[in-house]
Amino acid sequence: MRRWRNAANEQGSQMLMASEELKNANFFYWLKAGVSTLFIWTARYFMLNCLVAAFADQEMSFADHQAAFSKQVIMWIAQLVSPTPGAAGVAESLFKVFFKDVLTGSGMVLFVAFLWRAITHIAYLALGAFFLPKWIKRVFKG
Repeated sequence: MRRWRNAANEQGSQMLMASEELKNANFFYWLKAGVSTLFIWTARYFMLNCLVAAFADQEMSFADHQAAFSKQVIMWIAQLVSPTPGAAGVAESLFKVFFKDVLTGSGMVLFVAFLWRAITHIAYLALGAFFLPKWIKRVFKG
């Protein structure tokens, strides 16, 4: 732990400086940050809507899209309290329960669930495995 003491102190100092900068940010800075965050999360949720609509048996109405969006919010909350890493198994189980009426056939539900997890979760893991070692080397080895 001693070998990282200086780097940890430096990171802490930088966090304090950043918090002072953010504390003094104006209203429009926070408005832009909020709107962009809302846009990014909404786009992430609509990705599942697109996948479900692409493989659904019938055309989805606006109400169906709202229901799918709401179901994904519920799944996200359930994933937050899941004890497994990445909510493995929980998301897929809930997906099957929530979307079995729209996607007929057990195979289709599992296929779309795999596509959804591959795009959202597995892609993040792969990117993290690629970038994390480089970041650790850069930050902690100077």
